Amino acid sequence: MIRLIPQPLSVTENTGAFVKASDFTVTRKTLSVKQCDESYSLYIKADGITICASSEKGFFYAEKTLEQIISFYGDLIPVCTVNDSPRFEYRGFMIDWSAAVLTPIACKENFGSRISMVTVSTVG
Repeated sequence: MIRLIPQPLSVTENTGAFVKASDFTVTRKTLSVKQCDESYSLYIKADGITICASSEKGFFYAEKTLEQIISFYGDLIPVCTVNDSPRFEYRGFMIDWSAAVLTPIACKENFGSRISMVTVSTVG
């Protein structure tokens, strides 16, 4: 079972694997039908990887999801289809500053790149 944070709308795992080479490419297909800006479909097949989205935000979040999968599985990526669209207006992360031991600037520096890895769009 492929586990992703946050859990996408659907993940369908199939048999087989995509063997990641050092110079692999991802095919990007822009959808003509306008969906939510952040919606995407990620297709990992034995012969390649395709991302379908209607905006750059959708491509960005699909790429972040792909990075999560690669970081967990390495060079042998399971064949699967991931469909996702935000269920809320914001994909957020909130820090309780009264309990935080880091300053707001230190938190931003430490969490900024890590937060985008899990497809969060807003930090409050």
